Amino acid sequence: LVDDPRLVIKEHKDSLLTVHSCSEHLRHLLDSVLNFARLDSRTQQSEDTPFDLEFLLDSILRSFSPIVESKGVRLVCDVSYLSNISALSCVRGDAHLFRQVVQNIVGNAIKF
Repeated sequence: LVDDPRLVIKEHKDSLLTVHSCSEHLRHLLDSVLNFARLDSRTQQSEDTPFDLEFLLDSILRSFSPIVESKGVRLVCDVSYLSNISALSCVRGDAHLFRQVVQNIVGNAIKF
């Protein structure tokens, strides 16, 4: 809908995209709180599945881009020190939990 020129004024498109991104971020934060509570009460188990770490990190960085741009800072994830880049695509663990932890760390770094 944001790309439909009949529905959205061009000047409002960036604002709508920012609102959408922030609402997604808020949803992720709420999910994080609920999931940590479930893990703490042992009503949820962490997963052990393969996931693409590089894709996940890129996705996390993109989710913070509106906040980072508004603060005028730069957010960079450098994994070039890893000698075997192909290893990034076959990490095992709980991708959702990993995402939550990294989002909390990055969110705090941006905030402070």
